[in-house]
Order: sequence, then structure tokens, then C-alpha cells
Amino acid sequence: YPIGAEFHIPHGLANSIMFEAVMKRNYGAIPERFNEIAGIIAGRTIRSKEEFLNVIRRIKEEVNIKETLSDFGVKENNVPHLAKQAMKVTRLLEPNPVVITEKMATEIYRESL
Repeated sequence: YPIGAEFHIPHGLANSIMFEAVMKRNYGAIPERFNEIAGIIAGRTIRSKEEFLNVIRRIKEEVNIKETLSDFGVKENNVPHLAKQAMKVTRLLEPNPVVITEKMATEIYRESL
């Protein structure tokens, strides 16, 4: 939500931009489930984190999502504030399979620039 509020990036687009960075971290919590879902999408068996991430990349490519947060004016110096604000959205953080720390949120934002 901080991204949409401060940089007027539509919520779904912001999610898609950051999805790979988030899922890199979530994968280890329930890899079998993520592989199963990616396998259904890909139409083949997925056995590794890299294969899973390749499915995410392919989906983004197929739906023509090429943007990064930088394309919307987000700069490196905005990242600490955005990460701090994201930590306040606990209703979205609590059900995540991995505990997201402020440090992790910072890394996710940086990777999404």
C-alpha cells in the first residue's frame, strides 16, 4: 500500500512488479505447494526454486509487465521509508508464510527498482 499511496502505482501492478522478489523469500517455506501451482500454470513439473521463478518471469513477460518501481519514480533513497511503512500493514504481513522483517522489505523494494 505505501507504493500506491506515495507513487500512485496501481495496486495490482505494484504487486506484479514486486512478486518475484517476494516469492524468492517465500519459496523456502512451502516449496512443494509453490511448485505445484507453478506446474499447473506451466503445464509441466516444477522441481526447483529457479524453475518456479522462471514461471513467474514468463507470466510477467506474457502479460507484458516490464515495469520496475524506478519507472514510477521510486528511487533508492525512498526505499527505507517505504519498507518502514510496509511494516505497518500487518494484516497483509501476518498471513505470509515467511516473517517479513524491515530488512527483508528493504531488500524486496531494492530488487524491484
